[in-house]
Amino acid sequence: MIAKNIIVDLYQRGVIIQHDDSELLLTGNTNSLTPQDLTQIKENKSEILILLDQENRSQLPSINRTRADHYVAPVSSFQRNMFILESLSDDKNYYNVPVAFRLTGEIEIAALEKAVASLCKEFHILRTVYQYDNEELIQVIEPYELTKVAFEIVSLDAEQVEFRLQEEANYCFNLSEQWPIKVALLRSEKEQILSINMHHIAVDGYSAKLIVKALSNAYARYCTANLTDTMNSDIVELCPPQYADYAHWHQQYLTSEACEKARSYWRQLLKEAPSCHNFPLEYPRPSTLSVEGGDASIEIKGSLFNQLVIAAKNKNTSVFLVLQSLFAGFLARYGDEEDLVIGSIYANRQPREFMGTVGMFANTVPFRYKLKEETDLNHIIDSTCAQHYSAMEHQQLPFEMMLEGLNIERDSSYNPLVQIAFVLQENSLDDFSLHNLQSEAINNRQAVAKFDFSVHVYINNESLELQWEYNSNLFSRERMDAIINEFTLFARHHVHNEFDRVHHYQFQDLMIHSDVSRDNFKPYISNPEIIEQYALSRPNKVAVYQGAEVINYSDLIVQANKLIAGLQERGLVAGDRIAVYMDKSIEQITVMYAAMRGGFVYVPLDPTYPAERLAYICENAHAQLLIHAAHLRPSDVIASSMKLERFETLITSTAIPDLAVLRENDPAYIIYTSGSTGKPKGVIVSHGSLYFSLQANKQVFEFMPEDIMPTVGSQAFGVSLLETFVPLISGGTVQVLENSAVRDLNSLIELTQNATVIHMVPSLMAQWLDFVEAKPAQYQKLRLLLVGAEAVPPSLLKRLSEWRKDIVVRVLYGMTESAVVSSSYLSHEHDGNGYSLGKVHPNMRFYIMNRFGVPQPQGGTGELYVGGLSLADGYVDLPELTDNKFSQHPQLQARLYKTGDRARQHSSGHFEFLGRVDHQVSLRGMRIETGEIESLVNQIGEIKKCIAHVMPLDSGDSKFLLYYTKYGDIDRAVIEESIKSVLAKGVPESMRPSVFMQLDSFPYNPNGKVDRNKLPKPVTNSHYVAPSTESEKYLHELWCNILEVEQVSIVDGFFELGGHSLMATKLINHVNEHFKINLPLKLFWEASNIHSCAFEIDKAVDKLSLVDLLMSDEGEVAKEEVDELVI
Repeated sequence: MIAKNIIVDLYQRGVIIQHDDSELLLTGNTNSLTPQDLTQIKENKSEILILLDQENRSQLPSINRTRADHYVAPVSSFQRNMFILESLSDDKNYYNVPVAFRLTGEIEIAALEKAVASLCKEFHILRTVYQYDNEELIQVIEPYELTKVAFEIVSLDAEQVEFRLQEEANYCFNLSEQWPIKVALLRSEKEQILSINMHHIAVDGYSAKLIVKALSNAYARYCTANLTDTMNSDIVELCPPQYADYAHWHQQYLTSEACEKARSYWRQLLKEAPSCHNFPLEYPRPSTLSVEGGDASIEIKGSLFNQLVIAAKNKNTSVFLVLQSLFAGFLARYGDEEDLVIGSIYANRQPREFMGTVGMFANTVPFRYKLKEETDLNHIIDSTCAQHYSAMEHQQLPFEMMLEGLNIERDSSYNPLVQIAFVLQENSLDDFSLHNLQSEAINNRQAVAKFDFSVHVYINNESLELQWEYNSNLFSRERMDAIINEFTLFARHHVHNEFDRVHHYQFQDLMIHSDVSRDNFKPYISNPEIIEQYALSRPNKVAVYQGAEVINYSDLIVQANKLIAGLQERGLVAGDRIAVYMDKSIEQITVMYAAMRGGFVYVPLDPTYPAERLAYICENAHAQLLIHAAHLRPSDVIASSMKLERFETLITSTAIPDLAVLRENDPAYIIYTSGSTGKPKGVIVSHGSLYFSLQANKQVFEFMPEDIMPTVGSQAFGVSLLETFVPLISGGTVQVLENSAVRDLNSLIELTQNATVIHMVPSLMAQWLDFVEAKPAQYQKLRLLLVGAEAVPPSLLKRLSEWRKDIVVRVLYGMTESAVVSSSYLSHEHDGNGYSLGKVHPNMRFYIMNRFGVPQPQGGTGELYVGGLSLADGYVDLPELTDNKFSQHPQLQARLYKTGDRARQHSSGHFEFLGRVDHQVSLRGMRIETGEIESLVNQIGEIKKCIAHVMPLDSGDSKFLLYYTKYGDIDRAVIEESIKSVLAKGVPESMRPSVFMQLDSFPYNPNGKVDRNKLPKPVTNSHYVAPSTESEKYLHELWCNILEVEQVSIVDGFFELGGHSLMATKLINHVNEHFKINLPLKLFWEASNIHSCAFEIDKAVDKLSLVDLLMSDEGEVAKEEVDELVI
């Protein structure tokens, strides 16, 4: 009755009392508690916990206790999963629970040895081994034998202690034969250290606390009693149930009403949850899961700790749950997440009879957070608390079973569903003591991380210690320190500003540069006026040539002025828009220059485009006049609605033109690009934007008057401005190449031998290189190659470097909306990983934003926004699209353009392209950036171009496809094996396309971009490949039985067909028994289809047959030689 009265009294005073396994949690009006209240609560803690636990217990099965000394029992789900993980660990042990203590004083060795032995006698799980019985894993509790207790005393030099201690921590237990505890007393002339190492299959963190407490009590008992009299008197009164009892109980639980309620809860919570987080990793994720790790710690104290305590009181919850909420908010903000899953570890010791039981109870409990733009810390705390109370009720369901039926993606490169954890810990080892000895807990943890990263929280009286464990294959210590610092700042801000929207938090670590300085450039003067200056200073210098036809700077200006005068005579004024329907030629460049110098707006048309498209451009651009060459008159579709003038007629004018004053904001040209509506959209660019873009390019490319650059690109593309105006504003020379010359590689090579700078798209440059790389003597004047407009394969950059190391290769990135080129990098600056966008040119600034337009921290992923001095004015007659894509950013106080590219910035200043925002796809809960897949596949030398694309099928399903074109006559099977190999090394299996489609060519729209709507559909049924060898036939039958299907192709993946780790364990046991071999379970992850698995089986059988032959009476090879040969 006392316990019940305490609960009622606390409730009436506004104090909320809850329990978390063995701990009471007091929240609410805790200021009303007196020291006497706390004493009474502590004295009646056990009874209070039992009362609070009664509701859950009413639905749980009863417990039966084991009293035998030697018996077998089923394994729990936790043990089974741990055993599988151990099987995959490659003779390394990442699943130990090592603890160590530095002891000062005289140790009674006999008492210590007896105390250690008593642990194995008292806790049956510490003398348990694991074996298979009819394909079922069981635990075998062996009879107690003192000789099987792993206790040793090791004398060694002082400098050897640390190394030996790590050896003890990393000891590899043979779980089929050895007891899962090993104790060593390390003694040197300077110190003595007690190492206790236990395998995770037998203990969890709470069990470790029970064990060291039991060891302490036993040592004291044996030190103060007659050892001979107490040899057989170490049975503890009221001994708690053994872990085998829990395993039996848990089997009953799995068929209980409580379990069904738990399954229902977790199914509902995790339905359609993302399979993997989006937190930015520093290094590419390895294709196979590893657990090498590091750790870092911080202490939260002072004002931040006090604010967390106040926040917890205000929300009637614990400091830990407030901190977990802050952590979830931080992850969502940093990773730009809207749907996030993290994990926690719960002690899972319900019913309460198991509180004193040693064993593996701890269970991973997922928390799911869905965040909207308006989500603040209060929302997240409410969600955390609600999920915590539900998780307390349903924590007995093993994590693996929570995932059943959810179609959660399984991948060897990351843990299923939960890759980040936030865990409450206690400093249980700090209280350890041995009779008459001083003890000090020392860090002996393994350098492992079982999650991508996890945070372990230790709560002290006036502070919190946060220990961060991270996978060192994904993060460096430096990067993790930066993340920890950002989290601390985030937490400090949001406990002060609890109603601030999480996704609008401003990180301190923002790589946002100041606005572009005009001081980097000479004062503005329009590009045509710069060219005029060269006509005065170098009148006879060749400006443009085409074959034998040449025009110098002086004549270019003269011709252009005549054309301007001719236009003015026909009533055109500055600001009028002029469409130019001409092939690439000296005349076309003259018109381009004249249109801009006269203050008109230049609108280029490519005569090879469909007439309907060109007619739409002329109409949409509001062109007042169309200029064409005498030999190239536009079709009636265009001519019927336009005023036409021949170039040859316009330049007959003898009038003096009225040359306009070209201001920065005056429009210079309109370039049309593809539009999502199916109609091209016109991008308006001003003289000022073009000036700063060309000046930046001139600086970066180091253009000189001696340079000659050919016009390889279309005159209707933005790159034509690069190829034409950069040479002219530098006093250099433009070489005009007709389209026919570009298409004919022999002509292209022959005509461009005098070029010093050449720009090409990667696909053309690769073909060009095929012709010239065997002839390094060609292109003696060539100093710079520019390549861009699409992903550039690292293999191409390598080939270029090997061909001519004296030629600089620069990769370009940009878009029409930023006056063409915005960033670039030198080929040697790329490490071959990812698709680099390079460093920003001095006229531009790049920013990475989350989906709400808030800047991301360094390393964070998001959409790339560009700003600076060279942005376009907007789109012709598309005000809504202009306002959507070009906007004034309130924080940065700058006008920015949303590129639609996903990217991130590295600490080096380079930006990495991660795919298109509109091409981000989701399959089975896994978010995939198609650009990442394409970047990897493009590294293969035989791949000309590839596109990763998700396409819906007639069946209603979706397929992730990779379309590709290739060079040469290489066999399709060979190239697709190369693709699979590259993807297997670079990305998780869930991110790999399931269908490859070879195309002769891609369907393109008129602007040269792949038209995804015209990509061919795949067939819905995969091709069946029947088994042929005896091994394949056996596996086929076995797979069909285990997977409960009628037919399996030998190239179908086991896990793609619904298999999982438990089925794989069953399958590999069948295989080993049938073929009398010993294939490790891990091999099955690497050979997960029938064909690959049969190959590995045949290899193992052949090796075994060879050994049998050599060891037979007929063999003449000694056993030592056989062993060496086999190895």
